[in-house]
Order: sequence, then structure tokens, then C-alpha cells
Amino acid sequence: MINTILLIGSIAAALIAIGTFLGKLFEKVKKVADTVNEIKEHTEENYMNNLRLIIMSNEMPIGERLVAGEKYIANGGNGEIKTFVKKLEKEYLSQK
Repeated sequence: MINTILLIGSIAAALIAIGTFLGKLFEKVKKVADTVNEIKEHTEENYMNNLRLIIMSNEMPIGERLVAGEKYIANGGNGEIKTFVKKLEKEYLSQK
């Protein structure tokens, strides 16, 4: 009888220790996942900013600016930059 009580107590203590460990592990994994998501957001923002710079740069060949414009629009870019890309496309086609 005492052995059974000790065994049950040992199992309960082990389960509590495992639960505590898993809880702490989950917190660490969540923190890493949050950091990865933040880095991903910043990377996407930097990518779009780089595309904007290429599109707006008069020093870049128009072909490269148009390729950057296609990528910008494909990645959800909109607004004044998209309008400018459309203007560049018309300008490029009129030069041919």
C-alpha cells in the first residue's frame, strides 16, 4: 500500500516537473517564433523599400526599373509608386 502511494506521488511529481518544463519550453519557442516573425516583417519592408529605390532611381536602366516595378506590384505594392511604374512602362514602350 505504501509503495503504491509512493509510486503515485512519484508519478505526480514527475508529471508536474514535465509540465513545468514543457511550459517553459513553449514560452521560449514562442519567443523565438515572435522574433522570427518580426525579422520577416522587417525583411519584407526592406525588400519593398529597395524596390522603390530602384524604381525611382534615374541612374538605373529603365529595364531594371521596370523589373523592380513588376516585383513591387506583385508583392502588393500600390499607390504612387505603382502609378509611376505604369508611367515608366508607357515611356519605355514609346521609345521602342
